[in-house]
Amino acid sequence: GGTGGITVIDPKTEIPEKKDIPLFLESVIVKGKYISGGIKELTVKHNENTMQFVFSAVDYESGSSINYSFIMDGYEEVWHEGNHEMQAIYNYLPPGKYTFRARVREGLGDWSPYEINIPVTVDPSPWLSPWAKLAYFILSIALLFSGAYLFMRMRVQKERIKLADAREMMNI
Repeated sequence: GGTGGITVIDPKTEIPEKKDIPLFLESVIVKGKYISGGIKELTVKHNENTMQFVFSAVDYESGSSINYSFIMDGYEEVWHEGNHEMQAIYNYLPPGKYTFRARVREGLGDWSPYEINIPVTVDPSPWLSPWAKLAYFILSIALLFSGAYLFMRMRVQKERIKLADAREMMNI
């Protein structure tokens, strides 16, 4: 039964398969700057590591029963699931290479094979770049050799002074 009377279900009636729900990246906002959703990858500087991904599914039949899930591979290990929000916000991502992924499903059904995959690279600070680390290494080696050279020179100078003093004592 139902509110309109008796409900009759014909067992021979086929229930249509639910089609896969397409998912689209609408936009990306990096440190307050809007970027179109048509990007294939995202590379940001070390100080632009706050970002928001806005995505949506196009399925007018499902309405509010659509669930979204997202993850930043390489940064976190667990999907944010059961989310009706159509956005993911990440603040202060450390330097590294990640992949932002989002997926969609209707209710508690299977996840749609349509998935957003955006490679994300957060560049290291200039003072933490590989070139800077190489410069630090070379500078450290130079300081080490300079220190060793000065130490050896001081020892030789002390020995010369001792020899000079010893010669003077012998001449007296």
